[in-house]
Amino acid sequence: YAIDPARIRAELDWQPSLELQEGLERTVDWYLDNADWWQPLQQRAGVGVRLGTDEAAPRKATA
Repeated sequence: YAIDPARIRAELDWQPSLELQEGLERTVDWYLDNADWWQPLQQRAGVGVRLGTDEAAPRKATA
C-alpha cells in the first residue's frame, strides 16, 4: 500500500534523507554484508511459522 507522508512533512517539517530506491539498495546491501548478524536469528523458535494458524498454536500434551 502507499503511505502519504504529507502530514509528517507539514507538522514536523520532515524530509526523507534518501530516495526510496537508494534506501532499498542500501538495506539489501546491509543484509548481504551482515549475514553473521541476521542468520543466527533464523534459528530462533517461531521463526518461519505463520502466526494465526494451527501450525503456530502450542501443542497440547496427550495422555
